[in-house]
Parts: sequence; structure tokens; C-alpha cells
Amino acid sequence: MDSSPVTISCSGPQGDAKKNILARMVKFLVGLGVRAGILQPRISAAVLAGGSSSRLGRNKALLPLQGATVIEKVMSEVRSCVKELTIITNSPDEYAHFGYPCRGDILPGGGPLSGIHAALSHCDTEYVLVVSCDIPLVKRELFEDLISALPGYDIVIFKHKHFEPLCALYRRTCLPALEDLIAHGEYRIIDLFPTLKVKVLRISSAEVFKNINTDADYESVRNASLDLVQGVNNRRSSDNAGLGGIVGGNGTS
Repeated sequence: MDSSPVTISCSGPQGDAKKNILARMVKFLVGLGVRAGILQPRISAAVLAGGSSSRLGRNKALLPLQGATVIEKVMSEVRSCVKELTIITNSPDEYAHFGYPCRGDILPGGGPLSGIHAALSHCDTEYVLVVSCDIPLVKRELFEDLISALPGYDIVIFKHKHFEPLCALYRRTCLPALEDLIAHGEYRIIDLFPTLKVKVLRISSAEVFKNINTDADYESVRNASLDLVQGVNNRRSSDNAGLGGIVGGNGTS
């Protein structure tokens, strides 16, 4: 049997089509790998719940949303991709009842960078999926997009008009750069980029990253969440109606 490698030409218009097909295949296979647990040993997750919620006046992570809390919505989607999840918080008593390890900042005062640093320091895996507690519209498919792009990079991050550092993948190789920035009082995520290999995933809308800082934000997220649920219910109703038409109009044969 000929064991020489197969070469696929990807030049010209047909080559572009092949590249798109290959990209979709990779994303599909990564999704399967995530769900089957094949990729999970290298990736864990950290949900950051360290914000003071000063503008809102109450803990935004624990606000009710669709029969759960905001942070539970986030954790549910995250847990569909990883086996290990850690909550990064300096108020562990507020989150202990969820049953996940709660760990605090090691280098406090650096805002989100301190949270990312704590996540990479406390988690044992090579890569950590870092997600903010207050973006409950995120879905598993977003995390799979990040995971499919991760080989060879220190950071995989979304960008619309702005970067989304609190829904991103970070490698433990980021730790020295994070420590250097925090030590010098430099807290912008883009200051990490010059010394690390970064993959930027462009997205067409940042709606899914809508977060909660004010009562108006909370109301907006609640409405968006209701719209998502209604959209799913409408699709199910449409599917059932179509199936009913196939088997006899009223769902019976």
C-alpha cells in the first residue's frame, strides 16, 4: 500500500472552495472532539466573578434570568465544552453553593488582567477558557470556534469593533507577560499582544457579548434572552408542523 501523504491543491477559485470545506470540516471535528471529551484534558474553564457591580448596586452574577441566575447561564454553556470549571472570585462564600472550586486573585488590582492571571495560575491545564460571569447570551458554539483555532497560539480572541478578552482562550505561556504588565500598572489586554502569538477571530456582531453593568443593561439582556427562547420555540413549532404534515396533518398516521 502506498503510504505517501496526500496533497490537496488549494489554489485558484476551486482552491478557495476547498479551503472553506476544510475549515468547516475542522470546526465540525473539533465540535465532536469537545463533546466527546477528546480535547477536554488540555482545556479547562474559569468564570470570572470578581467585579464589584458598583453601578448596579447588587451582585449581577446572581441576578435571576430564565429560571436560573446569570452566572448559571454562563456556566451551563461553558460546562458543555470542558470537564473542569473554576470560579475566580474574591467573595467565595457567594458562589460556594454552586459546587465549583472558588479561587481568588493572586495579583489583585489589575482588573480583568488579574482575573485572567488567577485563572491561568489556579487551573492545571495548558489552555484555559476565560469567560466573564455577566455575558449570559454566549453559547457553546462560540467556545468551539475558539477551540478550533487554538493550536499554535497563546491567545485566541474575538473581535467586532473591540476585542472580547473575557470570552477568550489563554495559554499558560501568557503568565509571564501578565505578571509583567500588572507589576507595571498596565492593564490593557492589547498590551499582551506584542510578546505573544495571538489569533483574532472577527465576528459580525457583538450582541452575544452583551454584559450587565446597569439596570438598563440587565433589562436589555433579559429581553434578548426572551427573544432567543422565543426563536427556539418558534423553530420547534415549525419543525413539528412540518413533521405533522408528513405523517398526516395532525401528527397521527
